[in-house]
Amino acid sequence: MAASGCANQQQNNLGSQPAIDNVALTQYLNTSTATATVLATSPWGPNVQVMAEQAYFAASGRTCRQLQVSQPNGNTQQHIACQLKNGSWTISRDLQQRPFGEL
Repeated sequence: MAASGCANQQQNNLGSQPAIDNVALTQYLNTSTATATVLATSPWGPNVQVMAEQAYFAASGRTCRQLQVSQPNGNTQQHIACQLKNGSWTISRDLQQRPFGEL
């Protein structure tokens, strides 16, 4: 019974994520093939470079892509974008590298 409660909670969280409200980023995620794009506006601020990895089918049942986002100041972040059932995309989570063994 407890396991099904966790599964239901996870499904609710997946469904409540907001869709990306950025036409250029959405078009890029739908069509890119290993080339980077620079976005004047984005969820991460202005003038960022985004490089999307190949799409993959995630355990959640959604199509996802790992993103590398480079800020104008040189900082780089890793994110995951996943496609919702209606075809729009959402930023699923940030990827942070941690030392081995650290949770």
